[in-house]
Amino acid sequence: MQVETIIAHLQENMVAYAVIGVCALPLIFFSRKYSVPVILYTVEVIIYWGLIHAAMGTLVRFAAWFKDQSSMKRAFDTKDFAPPSWSTPWMEPWNRDAYDPQWVFYLEVILALATLYAVWRYRPLRIQHKRDRRFDDKGKRIGKSARGQFMAGNRGRSSAAGRSRR
Repeated sequence: MQVETIIAHLQENMVAYAVIGVCALPLIFFSRKYSVPVILYTVEVIIYWGLIHAAMGTLVRFAAWFKDQSSMKRAFDTKDFAPPSWSTPWMEPWNRDAYDPQWVFYLEVILALATLYAVWRYRPLRIQHKRDRRFDDKGKRIGKSARGQFMAGNRGRSSAAGRSRR
């Protein structure tokens, strides 16, 4: 799959993608506390998978070059100079037939699953909570002990004043 194929696909289905985007945007906006971290987490995992795929492709090509250059067959056999055709697909990592040593595909799947586990284990998805107010309404810094009186529901009155009214 080349870039032209991707561009042709996007041009053919532009209206469908626009409708899906318009329908998904309000959903993402109103649930952004939960949906944006999930989207960013997914993008992060995909970037890691792309880096692993590129590293595996580079490693396979380097191994093919090294096997060709360090072989004694190359020194003594003058008839067959064809290097090994080991390769991985750059743009279609899901295409099993494009992997020359077939086991490289399975190794890449295992590495992708290990990466997913490592990200899930060492960088878990956490929904962030709002921090306490640091400044009061006049712009004066609030100490840690006094922050509770300026929380939502207590604005404008101190906790001592609230107790004296009871």
